[in-house]
Amino acid sequence: MKIVNYYKSHPVKSNVKSLLRSNEYLYETLMRLSTKYYDLRYRAKIKSHINNLMSLDKLPLFRQIQFETVSKCSGTCSFCPVNRFDDPRPTLFMDEDLFKDIIGQLRSLKFTGNVKFHSNNEPLLDKRIVSFVKYARKNLNARLALWTNGKALTIEKFKDLLDNLDELVVNNYNDNLVWNKRTAQIIKYCKENNYPSENLRIQMRLENEKMSTRAGQALNRSRIRTLRSQCLYLFKQISVRPDGKISLCCYDALGSVTLGDLKKESILDIWYGEAFNEYREKIVKGREYINNCASCDVIHYNQSYGK
Repeated sequence: MKIVNYYKSHPVKSNVKSLLRSNEYLYETLMRLSTKYYDLRYRAKIKSHINNLMSLDKLPLFRQIQFETVSKCSGTCSFCPVNRFDDPRPTLFMDEDLFKDIIGQLRSLKFTGNVKFHSNNEPLLDKRIVSFVKYARKNLNARLALWTNGKALTIEKFKDLLDNLDELVVNNYNDNLVWNKRTAQIIKYCKENNYPSENLRIQMRLENEKMSTRAGQALNRSRIRTLRSQCLYLFKQISVRPDGKISLCCYDALGSVTLGDLKKESILDIWYGEAFNEYREKIVKGREYINNCASCDVIHYNQSYGK
């Protein structure tokens, strides 16, 4: 078990960041400068990697699939466009047959990449999620992960999930740096039962943090100058909404772009299909050719490159 509370372990840095946050203009300026630095640092490497992928006879299969089995979140984070106060999406639950069909397709493809049971939602709002994780574990030789805010995480669910996941992350969102009731119970249980699990991470997060622009959809960030870096997500990831529709990427929280429908098409047909290829060609030209990407400051080179 790894407990991460950056705000207490690095109080000086945290206090400096808190001071900067009080000046919204200054903090926004520093964030943009930081983004500009990473844009310059990784631009050529990302371009080279995409060029190598595009030169292949056939694009490799995605290395990560994220899907939501429920469309809602119980969080109130101001940086998230789908927090429970502002989420405009209808409440949807993924049909169980659709879920099993997706897992079946991944199994037939011998998929060994990353399967994530979360995206822009709180997965534990779906009471079936533990059984879904167990089903995937039984049928796939892949790396399974789930991130949760922990508000609905009972000890029983915690044990079942940890037994079947390669990664369980509990993000405790609280501006006063206080563990919520369920997270505190999990920490206590782990300490009392000497849980050394390497696949568990519990971390303190802020509800009102300023983070990425989330493809221009973040509620507490202003529009940025379009980055010159291309993006690897369209070459590495597939993101499934509860109705089976495929979003542009995991940062398209509102599902403003749809690249396919798993109720009508196979996952392979979508991945190699016209819509995906059209958007890949656009991102190769530049982020300004896709509305979401033109407003996005995410550069995930380290996490995406070569995986």
